[in-house]
Amino acid sequence: MIFRQHRLLALFCMIAAAQLFACGYAANNTQYSVAVATNASQYSGIKQVLVTGTISPTPAPYSLVNFSLISPQEAIIYTFQAQTLVNGSFRAAFSTGTSPKWMNGTYVLTATYIDVSSNTTFGWDGTATANTTFPKYAITGPTTAKGAYNGTETIAIRGSVTPVSGIEASSTVVVSVAAPGGSPTDVYTVPVTSAGLFNISFAGDNNPKWVNGTYTVTARYYNVTSNTTFEWKQVPQQTNIINNTIVVPSSTAQSSSLLKYVGAVAIIVVGIAIVVFLRRRFSRTTSYA
Repeated sequence: MIFRQHRLLALFCMIAAAQLFACGYAANNTQYSVAVATNASQYSGIKQVLVTGTISPTPAPYSLVNFSLISPQEAIIYTFQAQTLVNGSFRAAFSTGTSPKWMNGTYVLTATYIDVSSNTTFGWDGTATANTTFPKYAITGPTTAKGAYNGTETIAIRGSVTPVSGIEASSTVVVSVAAPGGSPTDVYTVPVTSAGLFNISFAGDNNPKWVNGTYTVTARYYNVTSNTTFEWKQVPQQTNIINNTIVVPSSTAQSSSLLKYVGAVAIIVVGIAIVVFLRRRFSRTTSYA
């Protein structure tokens, strides 16, 4: 009877471990879906296209979505990125008709997250503006309040664009932040005021991709870009002692998933050890009898 009880306990341990392993596996093999759309189905001349969409189920904040724009001649004429918000949505912007690559016809915009893609289409016609002299766009800035930041300090970026007259109500500036190695960490689509001003504030410590070093901020308005740099340094995490208990800062989701696997393996090993031990003990008891 005792042997049966212990055998059932070992079996329960292994079942629990299998469930933990399955949960960890499912968490790392989520099947995502992508939805993407533009703010209009037809554009002409130089216009800003506003792109919106969602990732389902909601991924980790600051996840990057990659875009490619394919012309009627099936050539990739533009690539860019956007990052997800806490609810899984994303926003981006780009401009039509900014180079000779633009030809009349239907364009395909593809949004890709990890290995899942979705696309939408829109038409563009440059005939009406073929002989039009477009304004010369320019950016003043971007600038930061100071040259170096630590940890959770708020990083404020501001600037202005010209010409101010005739700015569309939907005009935006795309502000991207690149890490010391050059890889993008943050992408923001920032509205432009009627006075041509734009600003955005964020804390570097909110994004786990950030590392110590020099960051490059690039602002893009229509077909012009401008950039600046600043230094950022991580504040070392502190271990707090509350009521004689050591409180360690929470780990990332990846570490949590790893712990699930380690815990599952440990439970399986313990379960097998219990079964082997009890079998040997039961065998010895039987032989003595």
